[in-house]
Amino acid sequence: GAVGARGPRMRNLERAVAFGWRREGFLAALGALQVESGRLTDAERSFTILIREYPRNASALNELAYLALVRGDRGQAEALLRRGLALEPADPDLRANLERLQRGGP
Repeated sequence: GAVGARGPRMRNLERAVAFGWRREGFLAALGALQVESGRLTDAERSFTILIREYPRNASALNELAYLALVRGDRGQAEALLRRGLALEPADPDLRANLERLQRGGP
């Protein structure tokens, strides 16, 4: 099933990232799969690399904000969401997540 396919998919994405081909997309896909698989530390590493190499990737900032929130760091989550909104002011996900965070929600 889908759960069993995660391992090979993750290894393929890791190889693609290592080769550097379409790195931005593959890093994003790898990070998302790592989140889905519960490998949050690995996901945070992938999204951190992504934002370091592609600093205008607002989706990566949104994902890092989620991971910061999971760790209990609401301040960092808010800062990351604000940084994402500075890049993409009309992004509905970033805006909704910031509003939810400011209301005290998860």
